[in-house]
Order: sequence, then C-alpha cells, then structure tokens
Amino acid sequence: MFKEFFSDREPDIILQPYETLFNHMQPADCAYVIQDGSIELFISDEQIATIEKDDLLGEMALFEGGYRSATAQAGGEGAVLFKLLTGEFMDFIAERPDFAFKVMQRTTERLREMDTRTMQYKYAVASMKDGVLVIDQEGLILSVNDSAMQILGIVSADEFENRMLGEAFANLRYAENEEFIASLETSLSIKDYVDNKVVKFANGSIQSTLSLTTSELFDSDNDDMSGIIAVFRDISELQELREKEIALGKEVKRRHDELARAYMSIEESNSEMESTLKRVSSMRLIGLVLIILVLGLVGGITVMERFRPESGINVAELDKSQIVRAPVTIKPVSTLGPLPSEMAPFPMYPVHSEVSAKIERVNFVAGQVVQEGYNLARLDVSGLQTELELASGKYVAAVDRLNKVTEKGEPGEIGKAKLDLAIAERELDNIESLMKRNTIRATAGGAVVIPDSRKRISEDENVEKDSLFLYIVDMNPVLFYSVIGNGAFGKIHVGQKASVVAQSFRGMTLDAEVVALSPVEDKPNTFELAVVAKRLDPEQRASFDPSAPLGATVEIFDRPDAITAPISSVKYENGIAKIKIWDKKMGQVRLVSVQTGVTTLDTVEILSGIGPEDEVVIE
Repeated sequence: MFKEFFSDREPDIILQPYETLFNHMQPADCAYVIQDGSIELFISDEQIATIEKDDLLGEMALFEGGYRSATAQAGGEGAVLFKLLTGEFMDFIAERPDFAFKVMQRTTERLREMDTRTMQYKYAVASMKDGVLVIDQEGLILSVNDSAMQILGIVSADEFENRMLGEAFANLRYAENEEFIASLETSLSIKDYVDNKVVKFANGSIQSTLSLTTSELFDSDNDDMSGIIAVFRDISELQELREKEIALGKEVKRRHDELARAYMSIEESNSEMESTLKRVSSMRLIGLVLIILVLGLVGGITVMERFRPESGINVAELDKSQIVRAPVTIKPVSTLGPLPSEMAPFPMYPVHSEVSAKIERVNFVAGQVVQEGYNLARLDVSGLQTELELASGKYVAAVDRLNKVTEKGEPGEIGKAKLDLAIAERELDNIESLMKRNTIRATAGGAVVIPDSRKRISEDENVEKDSLFLYIVDMNPVLFYSVIGNGAFGKIHVGQKASVVAQSFRGMTLDAEVVALSPVEDKPNTFELAVVAKRLDPEQRASFDPSAPLGATVEIFDRPDAITAPISSVKYENGIAKIKIWDKKMGQVRLVSVQTGVTTLDTVEILSGIGPEDEVVIE
C-alpha cells in the first residue's frame, strides 16, 4: 500500500526485536513506512495497537508536528522502516498525488477509529449506575453522565457541562450540600481525595444520602494532574436500613442492660429481705417451740395409727386383685403463677440463597446450633448449565464477529463488535460466578429456625434467588419479664425453679430459673421478675416462630421435688387427713395420717406421713 512508493531506495531504519523506535511525548518530526516486520504501540506499558508491514506510522507529524502520543517498538520479528520527513512528504504531494490521497485516507480511518473508541468510553460511562463528574484542573466540568443527572436532580447536561464548578452548583449551595461540594473543591485544589465518604445532598424535593469517591485524573503523559473524577451513588435506602439495624441493636442492648441492672439490684433486695428476716427471728423461735410440743403429741398418735390395721377391714376377705394401687409422684409444686410475661427479643439473622436452584443436600436439622459460615445446604446448579452454554456461544460468536470486521477494517463495525464482545464476556463471567455459589452458609452463630416450623426443608426442593431460606437465631439465653406486687415478693428468690409457656415457642413448656428480682422505678411496691430458660432442647429451638407475639406465662415452683398423691386417695376424719397405703411386707392395706400442703385439681402435696417409696390405695 505504501512501501511501493519507496521501492527505489534502501530502508532507513532496521530495528531488532522489541527495540524502541520512539518514546511517548518525544518530539515528532517525521512519519514511517514499514517495509517488513511490525511495530507495537504502548501507553503506560499497555499495548494499544500493532501496525503491520506496508502500513504508515506517525503520520500526524506530517501535518502538525507536536509530540508522540505513544511509545513504538519493534515486534518479535523486528522491523524494517522507511523514514518520511515533512519536506519529502510535500514533494510527494507535488509528484505523486495518489500517495498523498492514501496518506489522508489512512489518517481519516484512524481518526474515525479513535472517534469510535471515544464513543465506546462515553457509552460505558453513560450506562453506569453510579454518577460520574469529570472536572478539569481549572474547575471546568467536562462531563456528567445520566446517573449523575438523575441523582443530582439535573434536567439537562447543559446545566453542568462546560460550566465552572462554582457556577454549576451556585443554585445548590444549601446547608445539606456543603459537605458534598466542599469535598469536590478540596479534592481539586489541595488534592484531598475521599473514598466512599457518606454525604447528604438535596435539590428541591430530592433528599439523598450519597457515597462519594474522588480520584486524580492524569493527562496523557501520566505525570501531571489534569483534573479529578468524582464517582457517587445514592445509598439512601441502605442508610435507612442501617439506621433501622442500629436502632434494633440498641433496643436489644437496652433490654440486656435492664437485665444487668436487675442482677445488680438483687443484692439490694436480698439485703432488705435479710433485714426483714431478722425482725421476725424472735417470733419464729417462739413458734418453733410451740410446733415441737404439738408435733410431739401428734407424732405418737401417728406412729400408732400407721401400724394399726384399718378398723372394719377384713384383709382376708379382700380381693387383692381389685385393689387399685398407685405410686406417689415427685413433681414441682407451684405457689405463684401463672404470671403474664413478655419475652425479650433476641437477634435473628436471615439466610438467603444467592441463586435459584434445587437443593441437592441438606446439612442441618431444625433447632440445630451452628457456627457462622457453617455449610447449611448444597445446591444443584446444573440448571445453569444451559445458560452457561448459551453465554459461551454468544462469547464465541462475538469473538468471530470481531475477527471478521477487523479484517475488513471498518472502524464503526469494529467498535460495535468490541462492545458486543465485552457484553458477552461480562454475561459469561456472571454465570460462571453464579455456578460457584452452590452452597448456602450460616450468616451468624445460633440455632437453625425454619420460618414455618411446620414445614421441613428437604432435598430436591427448589429455592429462589434472594428468597428467605431460614433464620439463624441466637437463643442464648431466652429471657422473660413479669411484673409482681409486694404480696408475691416474699415468695420468690433467685435460683428458684420455674416453667414458661411462650407463644413464640408454640405453647411448649420451657424449664426456667429465676435470675433477678428488682424494684420498678416510679412504681412503689412493684417488682420486675426476670426468668431465664438456659437449656433448650432441639425440639424447643425448632418450634420457635419468629412472627409470633412475645407474650408468655411464668409459673414459679416453691418446692420442685414435692411428694404428691392423687386427690381421691386422701380422706379426712375429724379434720385429720388420712391415706390408705399398701404395706408391701405385710401384704395388706394400712391407714396412715398425713400432713398436706398445696392442693390442685387432681393432686395433693404430702408434707409428711408417707415417703416416695410408698404406694397409695385409690378407691
């Protein structure tokens, strides 16, 4: 194409492989024609083009001089070149107009290619979801993309482009915007750049929270600053979610602080109780003496009654097979309750799937306690294989298309083909990334809770991307609060056994313990009772319903290991409670006197008279 014009002369330059022809920003005073080999062009160590043999290089020097826009070096096979000075080029124009026409044609093609590349960059910036402002060193706004216009509430790019920074923001200098504008100005003037700085911005009805990053913009020689690039995004929704998260954390901390205060105040309550006990100690001593005298009298009678056969009962005539015997039972006896209570909220962490897929393997059971990062389930992502094959096909087709249009040398087609290839490559990368996300992991440590505890997550079940999979719930401990009056205060002490029936645990009974009892501020003779369920079994943890109300009832046990008998086995004679028991050694029924305590609908607490090894006779 060009070397035919130099067939009557010897080459001017012979370069060895990778030898430099000229450097970036070197003064330009001539062009070159490649007779053989190739020349590679670089900007900042990045190869931007390869010029093959019979092509023209550095032709802009023939028209305007100036400086080289890139570094040129020989390819791997070296290069042989003709040198074309400006004076020679003028002679060629006079003698060989066809040569001048080819030079202008080649220059025009390269200018078009540069313009296409510039359009690609503009398209890429315009399609970004983040707002972008490009400002030169003098403060002139060179570019603003569509996302920036939307975030800042700008109707037209003309409001900002080709305007000075101060002029563009003249009508937006509200108090809310001072930090945003100041960050741009200081980044430009004193190079004080920011990285993901959270700032406020307002424009009329638009009230936003932005994340702003500024960075230095260099000129083509990569040495001197030519301006800044400001990239920002609207994080108002994220900020609102964060504030709600912080508020929830504060609420949880407040409730736990209340528990801590309750623990501290228990010592004060115990001191008050100790003082009260001292005041009645003398009365107890008198009462004890009286009780000893009474028990001495009653005890003798009881011993005789216990070993005396029941009058009127002929043991020999009894059909022993018809005697109904039942062992006494050991169970807690409640003296206070049920008390209306409320469960303290505790942290819950949702777990989502990053892809839509079928569950291949489940590695947990409901109620299981896991650590953060635990592999809860493995997903079958083979369903993405079809999408991967389609994306691979698009990528291969885009590569072929680019190769074909490159051979034809159509600048516009080449630019579009490169853009299509970039889109296909990004789509292929996204699908490959999704296929690697084939596990669902615990986002925190705690118990595994399925949102609907009546449902079981099983293999071959489908999960949707970003849908709620399950919760990780920190149930250590589970706290319940009740308010009691002064009358019940003396019946409760720290360490006392209790049971809780909670709505959040679908009515299951939880074993619990009293951990604190403290006065309620501004409410005389009123106390807050704190009860904790420390050791939940897997079934209880699995029954937790995150959507249920926090209401519960608490029952306090005065004697957790009391002896009880069926209420039908107790008879009263002259105000004395008696029970028929089966004498195992004698093989007969005996009538004994007992002292009773708390009575419920079906049982009676036995304080004395029989032991846990006895069997009672039920009539």
